[in-house]
Amino acid sequence: MIGINDPDFTRLLLSLCFAIVSGIIYSLVGYFKRKETTEIFSGELFLTSVVIGIIAGFVAFYLDISPEQAVQMILAETALLYYIENVTKAIWRRWIQPWIGKGPESPPTSSTS
Repeated sequence: MIGINDPDFTRLLLSLCFAIVSGIIYSLVGYFKRKETTEIFSGELFLTSVVIGIIAGFVAFYLDISPEQAVQMILAETALLYYIENVTKAIWRRWIQPWIGKGPESPPTSSTS
């Protein structure tokens, strides 16, 4: 059983705090990068990110990840997620979406006068 004065309890709290803060930061970045005219902010998705952060905190605790390692992992994972997301969006928006949106070309019509 983990008590309040137990070092494992402190480590658990730190793991949870880092994970929750990461989830909040990720959600806020998503909020600020949205287009207000086309993307609506979802409080439900925001809370989902925070809950995922809590789960990540428990996982970090059970995997014995120190707060210092957690900070390094947060920075590394955030950078990795940023690059993957933006490269994927760039490929999608630049090449795939226009290609899908073209559709079949209609045959030319001849006009007789």
